[in-house]
Amino acid sequence: FYIDAKGQPPMEMPLVAEGFRKLAMLARLMANGSLHENGCLFWDEPEANLNPKLIRLAAEAEILGHRRSYVGALPGRIIQEVRRAEVNNPVLMLDEIDKLGQDFKGDPAAALLELLDPEQNSQFTDHYLDAPFDLSQAMFIATANTTGPVPAPLLDRPPEPPAPDRVVMFIEASMMKGGRNLILTGSLGDVMKESAQAALSYLRSHTETFGIDNGFFEDHDIHIHVPAGAIPKDGPSAGLTLAVALSSLLTQTPCKRQVAMTGELTLTGRILPVGGMKEKLLAAHRSGVTMAIFPEKNRHDLVGVPEDVKEDLEIVFADEFEEVVGLALKGWKAE
Repeated sequence: FYIDAKGQPPMEMPLVAEGFRKLAMLARLMANGSLHENGCLFWDEPEANLNPKLIRLAAEAEILGHRRSYVGALPGRIIQEVRRAEVNNPVLMLDEIDKLGQDFKGDPAAALLELLDPEQNSQFTDHYLDAPFDLSQAMFIATANTTGPVPAPLLDRPPEPPAPDRVVMFIEASMMKGGRNLILTGSLGDVMKESAQAALSYLRSHTETFGIDNGFFEDHDIHIHVPAGAIPKDGPSAGLTLAVALSSLLTQTPCKRQVAMTGELTLTGRILPVGGMKEKLLAAHRSGVTMAIFPEKNRHDLVGVPEDVKEDLEIVFADEFEEVVGLALKGWKAE
């Protein structure tokens, strides 16, 4: 079950869990929660609605406890909270595991590997107890703002619900006096940065087509920003969108707000196919888009797209960038 960032009601997602009891419990957990503006779940009185009880646990807290030889030694947070809950099958919320730290005191990620591994957590050993404790009946819910910083071995342990269809990302572009610099912000990966460079190079080599002054680039900087800067973004499929954003900026022609697009752009203006067409169409449909532009070579990927989506959306396929500009910009005409 999943609640998206817009606070939509729970919808069924394939989630691996131990039996219908835990699935039903998780459904109640989601249904009784309210969504904060930053996407975090909060519960008013979850303990009154859940059995077993809910334990809130921060991922950076000590997990394995201290050995008794230390002054002031205590059990780890896992055992402490299990003791407070007075059950051996609690719901353990591991909050923001993407903010795990590692220093001379130890590596919390390594402890979480033992905790979340179903092959090992039946023999979970807290340093203070120095005896195995069975956590195989516990249910773990891990949250993260992004999976990028989470160690790969840790990601393999808990089953990850498939991400719901995401809304096609927004791209902003602005210009200012400067010296031929291209500024890229928004946690963009190397491939996406190269796509922006390629898009700008294409437009600079077609200034006459787009009516751009040849001397414009000599004394101007261009800034491209992709909102939600805390989330890493990468991949070639934003190349077409980046080029349209730049062409809108450089020709001072506004984009149509209800148009979405995806595709990799080459230096010659050809549009190459991308993956995830079905998911992108579903996201566009849910976000109220009326037209979606895809590479021509993605036409065969329409198989499997729900009929209602195909009926509500105008799906356009294009081979060349100039075809897309006429569809995406209001009243644009080639010079």
